[in-house]
Amino acid sequence: MTASADTRAIDALAVPSRGRYTIPTLTVRIRVHSAESRWGSGPFSPVVRPVVLDALCPQCGGLRGEPRNHRQHEDGVWFSVDIWSNPCGHTDTYAAVVEEAARREVVDLDCPVCEHIAPDGGETFGVRGSSRWAHVVLLDHMALHIARGLG
Repeated sequence: MTASADTRAIDALAVPSRGRYTIPTLTVRIRVHSAESRWGSGPFSPVVRPVVLDALCPQCGGLRGEPRNHRQHEDGVWFSVDIWSNPCGHTDTYAAVVEEAARREVVDLDCPVCEHIAPDGGETFGVRGSSRWAHVVLLDHMALHIARGLG
């Protein structure tokens, strides 16, 4: 991930300077091959499950495209999954989506500078989201404190 990707993501999110901010997510339906019966072991039954992904392209940090229904047919069985086209042009492969969904860790981070300068319970800044992007958003927020002289 490059600095320009981080900046693009933050600019696209319009993050407030106070309060709790949640990184946007997408819930998409994918086929889970690992949960299906092995070929030749009985009737074919595709397994489709919803997964949660960040709404940000993992390659550049731009917003992902809107999911849309895609009907598929295999061995006489119809089933539906979601597909999308990212406006940035990057493609999310099936393998990358499965891996991202499996390793996505949600964290809650609070700005230590806000907590220090507003100890009386004043409004501080916090972010909730995947560890990948929450840290980027928090660092950007902390850079605002540095630009203002930590106050």
